[in-house]
Amino acid sequence: MIRWEHPPKRRTERRRKGRMPMVTEIREARGCRNPGEDEIATWLPTRRVDHRIAYGPEAAQFGDLWLPRSSSPDPNGYPVVISIHGGLWMSEWTHEHCDRMAEAFSDAGFAAWNIEYRRIGNTGGGFPGTFLDVAAAVDHVRELAKDFPLDLSRVVVVGHSAGAHLAAWIGARHNLAHSSPVYQADPLAIRGVVELSPIPDLQRFYDLVRDVYPPIQDLLYALSGTDSDEALAEILPQISPARMGPVGVARTMINGESDPTPPDVIREFAAQAEQAGDEVTLVFFADANHFALGDPGTELWDAIVERVRDLA
Repeated sequence: MIRWEHPPKRRTERRRKGRMPMVTEIREARGCRNPGEDEIATWLPTRRVDHRIAYGPEAAQFGDLWLPRSSSPDPNGYPVVISIHGGLWMSEWTHEHCDRMAEAFSDAGFAAWNIEYRRIGNTGGGFPGTFLDVAAAVDHVRELAKDFPLDLSRVVVVGHSAGAHLAAWIGARHNLAHSSPVYQADPLAIRGVVELSPIPDLQRFYDLVRDVYPPIQDLLYALSGTDSDEALAEILPQISPARMGPVGVARTMINGESDPTPPDVIREFAAQAEQAGDEVTLVFFADANHFALGDPGTELWDAIVERVRDLA
């Protein structure tokens, strides 16, 4: 049974009753300005990044660390946001897509670690390189904490689109078999995952878009290091969070109602996570498109920061 609640006018909530964990659904009714794909390609931060730091020897193995300039750290350090950019896992899309988002998180009092990683089109991109890079970048926060005031007990991973897939993968990677090529021992503990325009189930995503976007087949083959649907299905338990077991930390899935992925599919993703044992908050923004969720200039941004702060 679904019970609708009516808190302040800007949103409505519903919570699925039954066993814990649960899915809490929230609809944010505020409107927003929707940026286009061409616009986000030219997004620029308002200041220079504080530190660019390599976590590996390859050209794409680095991150940008943005530190708050208007606040001092807590006694244990700043809470940390790790941001993972999207772009269908392709090399044409870079960490710069999330620069403004990382800057905005630092303005909100977080240390923001905006990571780059090898992608499809880069030497070593795809499986296993993309996943090993993202894992190494996340775990490198331990090294960053030796030189900067970071609170390792308050780390939240935020990803947009394909980056949301990788953020959920980071949360679920502790379930990987030791024999997996993408297994890494002793992963950094995180407090939560925020998935903006989530893609936690690669098979469902593939089935949803392949008729309208045929290149998705080659992209997922490249991402998985396979060359057939049968081979892809075999490797999904290592790279698709929906097949990997519980993330084990709080998850917030945020989607725009004007996103190409319909709300009912996002609800399927949340239900899968609940069935795996995760507690999920599901947030829909009325009228928002795919790109609005990554734009700190929209009216939605404060609500997204609130969700991240709740997890940290």
